Parts: sequence; structure tokens; C-alpha cells
Amino acid sequence: MQPLGNKFITIFICALLCGCAELGSNSQESLNDPSGLATSCPQKDRSWTFLFYIVADDGGSSFDASTTRYLNTMPPLPNNVEALVLVDRCSAPLWPISTTTGPVLDSCAQLYQIQRDGSPQLLDTAPYKLSWLQGFEGDLNMGSYETLSQFVLFGLKHTSTTNYGLMIAGHGDGDQVGFDSTNDSSLNHAELEFAFEKALTTLANPCLPKLDLVIMAACAMATTGMYTALAPYARWLIASQENIYGYNLSWMENLGSKEPSGYISKAEVAQALKNGRVEGENGLGQQVTMMLSEEVAQELAALARETGAVLMETDVPRSALEDASFNPKTYDFRLIAEKIQDDVLLSQVDDLMEQTIYEQTELSEGMNGSIEAHGISVTTSDLGLPGSLVF
Repeated sequence: MQPLGNKFITIFICALLCGCAELGSNSQESLNDPSGLATSCPQKDRSWTFLFYIVADDGGSSFDASTTRYLNTMPPLPNNVEALVLVDRCSAPLWPISTTTGPVLDSCAQLYQIQRDGSPQLLDTAPYKLSWLQGFEGDLNMGSYETLSQFVLFGLKHTSTTNYGLMIAGHGDGDQVGFDSTNDSSLNHAELEFAFEKALTTLANPCLPKLDLVIMAACAMATTGMYTALAPYARWLIASQENIYGYNLSWMENLGSKEPSGYISKAEVAQALKNGRVEGENGLGQQVTMMLSEEVAQELAALARETGAVLMETDVPRSALEDASFNPKTYDFRLIAEKIQDDVLLSQVDDLMEQTIYEQTELSEGMNGSIEAHGISVTTSDLGLPGSLVF
């Protein structure tokens, strides 16, 4: 087997010099623009827009009764933070949302802008909707790349900040996210790529070549496939290898409060999310912060394919892989590499994990001691394996 890890060192050193200083520092962030266009672009400052894409139309009540109801308890936003929320919940509109004009319950797709005092302002509702929100009786296909792309594009145009973060909230299985039950659809890796590429290409802003941060409030989305799909279009990814139970929205309240300038770094956003969901006696699950690099994405995908090829050659029983996973839909990459018993390949995986995973938080008390997590998972799709006992 030809080792794939020889090229990692140079790539990772360059990536870390560019990226890790950005996450850990509270100094102003400049655009990485080798063309020289950055000289005419506004310097990265403390202003953020957070876009929330909430797929509550999931055939049950989980996201309507959890994530959606948090819109009623939004904290006041810092002066340098904007927030837009797109929620679709046709199949389970259980929880009314208290807006600036009264409660809303019976419209499927709803688009909100969070006001400075934390109250949601309904930007439009069926049947008087923005053109890109038109749908059958107000329903939106949240599992369509077109819907996600149009929302991202709307958010980039509707607000004027220098940092942009997107949170996708819905069910996930590593290969897909955002299951929309009324349209029987979800977003796979290719569709996520299409959505971001179309939004950023249509925007055609050389000062905003990528989103700054993507947050997956969905189970099992810290995978090699997700890393590879997002690397060309985002700088950082926050996700989990295992089951999670959503985020409330109070984590935005104190952003920037620790710095006299109000500066908000990606590290502070990651810490705020961790404080709100992972730590403490009510914490749930795990959170991984990853610096995204297009070069590393290519190496990561190649290493996953090589691992899958070795699995097929050695005929490792699929049942043996399943005990290396704490989420029933994904496999911890490092634990899979251990089972192959190939020292060269395991060394390559270790190098990759060390350099790619910027931070893996401590597991919550409910998870600690029951699972072993190394920061990134693979699915049968990532490994190039045929159908398994899991899927």
C-alpha cells in the first residue's frame, strides 16, 4: 500500500499557520486573498450574522417542541450581531411563536429577523411571501439545495456584517441532514455543495469568498464526507460525531462581552455553544470544532477510501466495525483504523486527526466514560463500502 501521509506535514503546517491563529486569537481577522483584492475589502471585525435554518417539518414534534420554542425566549442580541431564522414545520406546528405582531402557529414556512430586544419579527408569511419562499400552500422543501441556497443568499444580502455563520438544525445521519417529511427529502453532501456554491457565486462578492462558520445542530455530522463537502465554501465547522439534542438560542446573548472592543472570535462562538449544550449537569453529547482546508479535504477523502479498500481486502466483519461507533449510523475513523491493524495507515489517521480537529470538547457527563470519541467519523459512503448492517 502506498502511504498517503507523506504530504500531510507541509499542508498541515500551512493550514495551521493560517487557521489556528484565527480561531484562538481576539485580534482582527483579515481575509486570505492571494489576488490582492483584500486591500479594498473591509477588514474582518467584530460583526456577525447568524443564519438559522430550522427543519422542524420532521414528521414528529422534536424540533417544533425544542428548537422552535426557543424563539420565544431569545435573549437581547449584542449590537454587533444580526440573526435571521427560517423555520418550516407543516407536519407539527405545536408551539406558537410570539412575534412583534402576535403569535404565529399555522403557517408552514416562516422567516424571521431577530430584533435587538430578542423578539422575532416576521418578515413574511403565506400567501404573501418573498418570491424564493413561494411553495405549495406555504410549505417549503427544506431538503432542497435551492431552498438552502436562497436562504443563505438572502442572509448575505439582507445584512451587512463581515462574519457569517450558518446553523442547520434537523435530523442527520452523517450522509444527509435536514429531513423534511412533507417533501420526503433531505440534503446530502452534493446538495450542500450545490447550495453554497450557488449562493456564493450568485453573490459574486470577492470580499466574501466563503462562509466563516457552519454549525450542524444535527446528529452525527462530524464526518469526513461533511468536511470534504464544506471545505471549499466555509472556513470552520462545528458538529458532533454522535446524537445531539439541539441548541437553545441563548448562547448568543453575551458574545463579545469579554472584550472591550466587543470582538467576537470563532473560539468564543464555539465556547458559547459548548457552554450551552455540552457542559454542566444538563449537558448533552459532544462538540467538535474543525478548521476546514480544501487541501486537507482531498487527503482526508483519499485516506477514507484507502481505509475502505483495506477493509474490503481483509474482509473485516461489518459487525466488528459497529462496536467502534457510538452513533449507529457512523463509525469513529480512528477506531476503524485500529481494527485494520495497519501501523502506517493508523499513523496517517493520527496525523490527520491531530491537525484537522482544532478542538474536541469533553464529553458531557451522560456520555463520558461510555464512549470513546476522536473527533471525526466515517460512513459507508465515505469508505466506499457497499450497504451495511447499519444502514
